[in-house]
Order: sequence, then structure tokens, then C-alpha cells
Amino acid sequence: MGLNESYDLNEEDLSKKYKQMQKYLHPDKYANKNEIEQEISAQYSSLVNEAYKTLLEPLSRGIYMLKLRGKHIEENTEMDPQFLMKIMEKNEEVESADTEEEIMNLNKEITAVIKDLEKELSRAFFNGNLDSVTKLLSHMKYYTSIHDQIQNSIRNKGIIR
Repeated sequence: MGLNESYDLNEEDLSKKYKQMQKYLHPDKYANKNEIEQEISAQYSSLVNEAYKTLLEPLSRGIYMLKLRGKHIEENTEMDPQFLMKIMEKNEEVESADTEEEIMNLNKEITAVIKDLEKELSRAFFNGNLDSVTKLLSHMKYYTSIHDQIQNSIRNKGIIR
């Protein structure tokens, strides 16, 4: 996408670059062109969309950057039992949250945890500490899952933020 390879990413710059690329690649621009040009446009436009989505989300961006460095998150790695217990408790809290106040407090808490993990990931990537990056991304996967549950709960209960 023509951006510096860094975990820290300016979303505004990413959005500008995305729009700039789509301005030239979007299939609508090639509607009057031959079939080959239309197909190429559709393929490249799709790749730009995928890259944008990957880079926009902190978790997928981190996983992608880790993959560029020849590593990936092991699904069956040993996780700290205390961490897993904390995650189970948070999941139970989300499932049992009934009031708007409870849901919004959990949303605020989990969002803050994810922001802290992003800062730690930035430092770990900057320092080249891939073991730490892998562990942090594993933790972020769990917290992102909880965050997604909270967002579903907010939508399902019609809570306006």
C-alpha cells in the first residue's frame, strides 16, 4: 500500500492511500474496457480491499507483520493458566451482563486492555522481540474475541453509544 512497514499506523494515511489506489483500480473505471482489463482491475481492486482491511485492524495487522517475519501464532501453544482463567471470567461477565451500564463498562475495560496490548506490540515489533510479539498477539486474539462479543451484545440490545 506504499506505507512504511510499522505496527504503528496512521489510519488517516492508510485511508487516503486506499482511496487513492481505488481511484485508479476500481472496476467501475474499467466498465468500458476489454474483458482482460476488467478482470485485472477486479483482481487488483480486491487485493487492495484485502490489504486495507488487514492493515486497518490491529490484530490482523500484527499477525500479518509477524508472518512477514517468518513466524505465526501457534494455535496449540501452552497458555498461562492464570491468563486463561481471567479470559474465562471475562467471558462469563460478558454473558451475564444485563444492563446497559454493565455492558458499557465491560466495553470500556476491554477496549483499554486492547489499546494497552497495541502499545506493547508496537514496542515489541520496534525492538524485534518476536517471542513477545507472538505472546501479545495470542492475548490480543482472546481480548478481541471478547470485544466482538460485547459489540454484538450492544447491537442486539439496541444500545446507542
